[in-house]
Amino acid sequence: MNFIEPNTYEELSARASAIICGQVAMKPQCVLGLAIGSSPLGTYEKIAEKNNAGRLIAARYIRARAIL
Repeated sequence: MNFIEPNTYEELSARASAIICGQVAMKPQCVLGLAIGSSPLGTYEKIAEKNNAGRLIAARYIRARAIL
């Protein structure tokens, strides 16, 4: 296991989004359990940017469910 210590929140968000987008690219039918709250917002913004730019093939079906 490799540990990455980003210097900024921006770098953390970029790296996390790259990992998530890589997983979706390798296995489009994968199931992702994503966190809610303000901490992951930068990551989700980066994923949305890639999707809007056509660089991410989004899943065919998207289902959202909050577990409280």
